[in-house]
Amino acid sequence: MFLRLFILLLIQTFPSGNDPPLFNNSIKLSLKKVIIVGEDRKGPYKLPDIFILKNSEIAIKDTITLERERDYFLNTKTGTILFFESLKKEDKVTISYHYFPFTIKKEYKRRSIGSFMQGKPVLKEEKIRKDTTKKYEKTGITIGGAKTFSIGMNSYGGFSFDQSLRVNITGEITKGLSISGVLSDENTPLEPEGTTESLEELDRIYVTVKGRGIGATLGDYILHYKTPTTPVIQRDLLGVTGNIKRGGTDVNVAYGIPRGKFHSLHIKGIEGKQGPYQLTSPEGEEDIVIVSRTETVYLDGFLMKRGEKNDYIIDYSLAQLIFTSKRLITEESDIVVEFQYTKIGFRRSLYSTRVDYKKSNYNVGCFFIRDGDEITQTEGFELTKERKAFLASIGDDTTMNWMGSGVYVGEGKGDYSFSDSFYVYRGYREGEWNVSFTYVGDGKGDYVYSDTLSGFVYVGYSSGDYVSKIRCPLPDRVYTTGFDIGFNDGKNLKLQGELFGSDYDRNILSSIDDNDNKGYLTDLNGNLNLVKSKWGDMNILGGYRYRNKNFEPPSRMEKKDFEERWNIRSSTGMEEIKNGGIVYSKENLFLSKANVSSLKRENSKATLREGVFYLRRKNLPNVDITSSTVSIHGDTLLRSVKKTDVTIAYSVWRILPKIFATQELRNESRRKRWREGGGELGFLLLKNSKLVFGYNKRSDEIYNRNEEGYERESRTITKKLVFETEETNIFKGSLNVTSRERRFTPHFPGENTELLFIEFATHSVSFMRRLDIETNYSVTGKNSVVFKEIFYEVKEGTGDYSKDPTTGQYYPDTLGNYKRKIDRIGEGNPVTALKTYIRVGITPAKIIRCNLTASITEENKGSEKMPIYTLRLKRFLNDSLTVKGRQTLDGNISLYLLKSTSFSYSLNFLKGLNNELVTRAKRDYSDRNEFRIEQRLTEKSKISLEYSRKRRIEERVEGGLEKSERKEEFSPEYSHYLLDNFEVRIKAKTGNVKIEEPLWYSQLGVINIKTEGISPSLDYTIKNSAIIDACFTVTRNSIPIHEDDLPYDVKSFYPVGITTDWKIGTNISISSMFSMNISYNGLNRPDKKTMHSANAELRADF
Repeated sequence: MFLRLFILLLIQTFPSGNDPPLFNNSIKLSLKKVIIVGEDRKGPYKLPDIFILKNSEIAIKDTITLERERDYFLNTKTGTILFFESLKKEDKVTISYHYFPFTIKKEYKRRSIGSFMQGKPVLKEEKIRKDTTKKYEKTGITIGGAKTFSIGMNSYGGFSFDQSLRVNITGEITKGLSISGVLSDENTPLEPEGTTESLEELDRIYVTVKGRGIGATLGDYILHYKTPTTPVIQRDLLGVTGNIKRGGTDVNVAYGIPRGKFHSLHIKGIEGKQGPYQLTSPEGEEDIVIVSRTETVYLDGFLMKRGEKNDYIIDYSLAQLIFTSKRLITEESDIVVEFQYTKIGFRRSLYSTRVDYKKSNYNVGCFFIRDGDEITQTEGFELTKERKAFLASIGDDTTMNWMGSGVYVGEGKGDYSFSDSFYVYRGYREGEWNVSFTYVGDGKGDYVYSDTLSGFVYVGYSSGDYVSKIRCPLPDRVYTTGFDIGFNDGKNLKLQGELFGSDYDRNILSSIDDNDNKGYLTDLNGNLNLVKSKWGDMNILGGYRYRNKNFEPPSRMEKKDFEERWNIRSSTGMEEIKNGGIVYSKENLFLSKANVSSLKRENSKATLREGVFYLRRKNLPNVDITSSTVSIHGDTLLRSVKKTDVTIAYSVWRILPKIFATQELRNESRRKRWREGGGELGFLLLKNSKLVFGYNKRSDEIYNRNEEGYERESRTITKKLVFETEETNIFKGSLNVTSRERRFTPHFPGENTELLFIEFATHSVSFMRRLDIETNYSVTGKNSVVFKEIFYEVKEGTGDYSKDPTTGQYYPDTLGNYKRKIDRIGEGNPVTALKTYIRVGITPAKIIRCNLTASITEENKGSEKMPIYTLRLKRFLNDSLTVKGRQTLDGNISLYLLKSTSFSYSLNFLKGLNNELVTRAKRDYSDRNEFRIEQRLTEKSKISLEYSRKRRIEERVEGGLEKSERKEEFSPEYSHYLLDNFEVRIKAKTGNVKIEEPLWYSQLGVINIKTEGISPSLDYTIKNSAIIDACFTVTRNSIPIHEDDLPYDVKSFYPVGITTDWKIGTNISISSMFSMNISYNGLNRPDKKTMHSANAELRADF
């Protein structure tokens, strides 16, 4: 055992470079094949062995051999593999490798090790050589990660201490008790982009322990609880939770800090607008940040999936939602978004407990939740005595929590002065007051921001966008408790009853208005089977829900299709819903349902009648018929809605036809009706290809009382084409085209719109990955023209309308003095948004490798769309038509013509224009070209020549050239190994830089900078112990202009004179686990004192 341990340590310390294969003949290596099953993530995935022989692995995915450092990274010491692209659940990667078969392992196990992040196994082992693991290896825990300590200091007195930890844990503690988790103290302060389906959960920190009937999680987790019929709460928390399950009893206790405050928002869609849709707080504030991954989006009652290739994308920082072309948004669309958000205020805490019991035919449950602010812990907000007294005096009124933001700081210490009743900007440290301003919307404030002054200017009452006030957040708290009981005999009868109570204080600092804090909700449901025979089953359904006006739910408790079914918004006031219905169904044949519901609120009531019929029978068409009628009474213009929907689909061989028809009658201030009909024709081509054509037509009509009939208001035609193919493993592609056109008749006002969505994507990988091509083309074209109703005055008695002097509304009058006409407003509003890219990788032979990526984004308001669709680049980045756009090209090519000679060329090109802010419209351009030739002179020496040319130009659309910088540089380098472990290098450079800033420094013209430098360096490797590297650089910049006349940015990047920079560092390998990095830097600039800095870091990998 000691001998094997000694050999093991030698393996970890001996280098694998030019050393002879010391152990290859003395120890017979084992060969193993492992199949890795994907989990929709990149990894890391844990292999069942450690101490894998370097470069011995062969990884194959779908007959394609993967390349190390390009497709994956393998840690041979810990036996973990990380893929650079996520493995889908249906993907499998077969990896074969040699490993050292020592009985001393990092883990002792009795099953396959699963995911690094989860406890379930993901590997299927296929051993070529019999496993030598001993019988006593029964259980085990795999721990991997890194811990670092870092100390830094500099000659200006700066001192820093930093440390980080990230640990991955998985395995079994004892028989029947498993553990998994991630521990880290690293911060990820920025919210990720919400453009992908699965976000990397790098900020998730947790430890989960599971056993027979018990479980506990410490760290980040999701608290999700619902009764048998009602969702109660779902929150992302940082804290601790535990649950016990024994004999039908389920007990859960949780405590944590919510990552944000919960809010549910209903948004009505806008015709032709895919987004962005602004998400707001309950008070309507837009300056919020959505907590990533907490959003749940429903469209017309259906759950949406995040991702550019799916249904929607979301900007967490701006709180904006955009739907993709796969989900067409119309004025009938109902969007429900549930999310958690953060803003300046108080830190919240939440704790809950619940107990559920289920045995035989009965179930009983209860819960308690406390969710509220902690007044002793604020975030971005200071609760002073004055603010605390102010909040205590306003009670629960959320419109009164505005306070003046001006703070007197003394003469010469502030930026503003107070004059009469408003503040005047004086300049930085030229005033006596510091003031905070809040954006309240156009025409709702008293101040505007001045770009010229870089401050706020008073423009008069309700004439600006900002106010000199801040909104003081009200600390709130809600207690929610609930009890539910149910009975289900499994045959004929099912009953469920629930009772919830809440105590909601909108301002816990004030006792004013606390008499309305308490509320309750009760929900009763039943299902009785009347008939059960070979001809079918008949059931009676019934339900009752009552919510008093003060009940505050912890989350949205209405069903996701509430707005779609009732045609009214969900609310938090008093509400009573009764429903009853009958269901008759035959398994594998049909289902029919009739249901009647009534809804009552304080100022309105509604009745809903619904009918459903489904036919499902093999060799027969699938038929869906739904009908609903809503009658509404109360303070609303909408009186009734009748909707009927019929869909018939049938599969004949490989043909998939489908037809549908929908009609909706709406009784508002004017009776309206819309009818829509159409169909789809799909074809299953070959093995894995599908082609679908779709067409539907919609007609919106308004009832004409004079003619006692409906007349068409507008007509909408939608067409679509979908093609998907993946016949082989080397090619897949998709095409999605959708067009929608809406036109109003000439005598009706409205917005004529034309929409076109095109999305085309392909991915082709040739055999052995010699050629890899990926393309994506996505374009949205919209054109809209607004026609507005205009009333103009004519001679008394000759008009058709009169004007009400009180309301300003026009009403029909045959003896009136106004006439009506429909006028076109403007020339239209065309917008075309295009996004496309192509990526090409070519490796035709071992001597050449080439990669090229080109991308174009363009948002253009020109009326001619075809040049945009067909990528006529001359029409792109137009100063007057482009809203914003960017074109990029990146590429590199490497040639290995001879064994000792290599050539490489890389390029980068960028061209952009941003016209979103007219006063700051900018154009930028940059390109870079680099050439490098490397020649090996002997086995120990080589020489390389590198030439680069860079250019960067920034322009203002209105003001012209702002800055131009051109740089050329030539750098030869020679390196030589004096010993096998001692390398010396010397690099020289010479170059010219030309800078021009005519917008600010026109008198200087072109600034010519000549730069020269030399940099000797060395690397010394102490065998199996340390690597020492040192570098000394001398750079001289000469400029034919006096230093005091140079712009500040030029002096900072190119100091005139000689600059020396030196560095020495070492990486010490203390053991296979511990390593240390020590570095010292020195910098001497001609315009500053010499600066010294040092840093030491200790790292432990395990």
